[in-house]
Amino acid sequence: MLRTPSAKWASRALVMTARALAAADESLASSDITDAWAATFGDGYADATPRGSAGDASRDEDSPVDVVARTEDAFVRAVSMHEAELFASGLADAWRGVNFEAHGLVAGPRHTLSIAVRWHGPNAAVLWEVDGPPGLRLRAPSIDETFVANNPRGEGLLRVGV
Repeated sequence: MLRTPSAKWASRALVMTARALAAADESLASSDITDAWAATFGDGYADATPRGSAGDASRDEDSPVDVVARTEDAFVRAVSMHEAELFASGLADAWRGVNFEAHGLVAGPRHTLSIAVRWHGPNAAVLWEVDGPPGLRLRAPSIDETFVANNPRGEGLLRVGV
């Protein structure tokens, strides 16, 4: 088993590596990396990911990798092999009332996610489509504790409030 890495984006790096190896038709290597990720972070790695507002501005010392990783993480964060959190750091004030979408986001070693948000007053309608094997659960506990989605595609209302 790997020791828990201290690099800011270690979990995301392992997930992305597994995805890249799978795309290169290196299924054994991808599986090994996925197993290492699950053993290291798979019980929920939320504490291993830097916290901050989804709308945090990039800092001067951030590398392009940090900016991309933080941006992707603002939309979806892999929590385990079978669960991902939407907007795990919350919705930035600048995003409220703005319709947006994102496609091909990595939601875990075996899943990608496309999402769209459309506003209905103070609440956000979220539309999603998961690509990968069945069984990925989507949650949004930082916004709406009641939101849980088990279907590979669908729509639901996030009760964002004030």
